[in-house]
Amino acid sequence: AFTPTGNETAIRLFRSVLDEVPDHAPALIGLAATTFQQLRYGALGCDHYATVRDATERALDLDPEAVLGHVLRARVALYHDRNLRAAADAFGEALALDRDHVDVLKEYVWLLVVTGHDAEALDAIGRALEYDPLSVDLLCTRAEVLRYADDAEGALATYRRAHALDLRYARAIEGLASMHAALGNRDEAFRYLDLYRRHAPTGYWRFRVMGAIAAAFG
Repeated sequence: AFTPTGNETAIRLFRSVLDEVPDHAPALIGLAATTFQQLRYGALGCDHYATVRDATERALDLDPEAVLGHVLRARVALYHDRNLRAAADAFGEALALDRDHVDVLKEYVWLLVVTGHDAEALDAIGRALEYDPLSVDLLCTRAEVLRYADDAEGALATYRRAHALDLRYARAIEGLASMHAALGNRDEAFRYLDLYRRHAPTGYWRFRVMGAIAAAFG
């Protein structure tokens, strides 16, 4: 999984490649992807979306069939521009190129969730898991979909599967704390909150788990 520190290193490496070969499409996509991840972590300001957009568009000009380029275009449209039509069009391009690409399915899920298509989202993440059933990232994505579909028990069970595969994976620990809070399991919620604090003291997930604990127990 990406981490802020790992992303910083990756960004430097991608930039060093691009200094040597400015038209290297995979490096442009890598730069866009890692910069986008830093934005999602809150490690960079929103002005860096320009870097993501520029690198993505340059990569797609060089290689119009770059599946991950279309995914990045869709993510910018969805998360930054709030343009569901543009996101749907970009995901459509990616799915037309490879309808079973794990990274396409994993990200397409969120457009389906936002537009209220929970069943289709579960189908998409289920297809992704067929290709990589031991992915803690994909399992947590499935748990998230179940969570937004108000299936707390299903989300809890799926977070447990992810946690069993990687005891340090912060997203799974946050999910366990939040789902136990939602189900009124105070002791378990605070146990996983303490564990979460040791593994991920900052970032988006910290605010969400604290919100879930506060909403459940005050």
